[in-house]
Amino acid sequence: MRGALTSILLTLPQALQLAGALQSVFLAGYLGVAGRSRSTLPAVLYFLGLACTFLVPLHEAFDMPALHAPLLAGDLFGIAFTYLLVLQLVHGRVPPAPHWLVLAVPAVGLPVVMAGAAPGEVCAAPLPCLDPMPFVGLYRAVAGGGVLLALMLAAGRGLGALRQADHGREKYALVMALIALTVARLAFDLAAVAGVVRPWAAQASVTVLALGFVYLVASSVLRVFPGIAAGAGPTPADAAADAVEAEGTGDPGREPAITEADRALAEQVEALLARDRLYRQPGFGRRELAAAAEVPEHVLSRAVNAVFRRRVNDLINSYRVEDAKTRLRQTDAQVSSIAFAVGFNSLSSFNRVFRQATGQAPRTWRREAARAPAETGEE
Repeated sequence: MRGALTSILLTLPQALQLAGALQSVFLAGYLGVAGRSRSTLPAVLYFLGLACTFLVPLHEAFDMPALHAPLLAGDLFGIAFTYLLVLQLVHGRVPPAPHWLVLAVPAVGLPVVMAGAAPGEVCAAPLPCLDPMPFVGLYRAVAGGGVLLALMLAAGRGLGALRQADHGREKYALVMALIALTVARLAFDLAAVAGVVRPWAAQASVTVLALGFVYLVASSVLRVFPGIAAGAGPTPADAAADAVEAEGTGDPGREPAITEADRALAEQVEALLARDRLYRQPGFGRRELAAAAEVPEHVLSRAVNAVFRRRVNDLINSYRVEDAKTRLRQTDAQVSSIAFAVGFNSLSSFNRVFRQATGQAPRTWRREAARAPAETGEE
């Protein structure tokens, strides 16, 4: 009886690890196929790395020694993938090229991983033979701590703005969960290296935490990545919408006819922007507005061009600018915080759009609004 019970207890962590790996692979595949663009690349890479984390302890159980090194490498790169995914969630776009240099951190540790994947101890005379696995855990903990610190510096103000923005709670909760999972993983790695907990106990704890995180993401993936719902990536519909916008705004003498359907859709768009303030979502654009209105992009573009005589993204930015003007006039918040709170992805794009709309930089507009609110408040 005791032997059977022990067998069940020993196989339970393996079942959880296998479930986590399958779910992670499913999420990576779903995001990759549904996204069809580089916009979901950090998320795809992260979940593939997480799948490796789940599979590392299973290579012996399933007699897969050849996969040990690749799985360890994928697990190690998960540190960098976390960094990229958090930045994307905070800023609403794929991190620019310089941030991808974070991949060099796990790349430097690949020799340690290769040594750790070798069966048995590593011997190099005249040094004593050593088990390399503790060094893998130590490098993962030290490198992860450095990447986590860099992440806090890079996310910084954007994280605070994400929490304050409308519809940002899901992303903020996911970012906090990502950071908490990373911190817990680093703590368990250090505890295992120091001998405070046994390696199998540390691995089991990480498995439970990671599995809970995976199922949390699975329940909110459409809200966290709104572009999925509309079908990310260039499609024939995108080209049609671009053509409609180019035709509708290119020649002032050729105003498109306004139909009743156009007017009805324009009223719906105004409600979504003025009442629901969807424009505050980072990365919100034509694709996301069409999904919210439940119409194809080219239909949305035609209605906006016909009724408002402007492009969809220009209309969205006009609401952002008016929102920013209210915040500049009524609060003492920093300009950068306001920029992210109203939905801009960067301070530079906010400054450019604001100057185009008002003829002034945000700080200049704020100073003049403070001196003559009645005159500048209605700009």
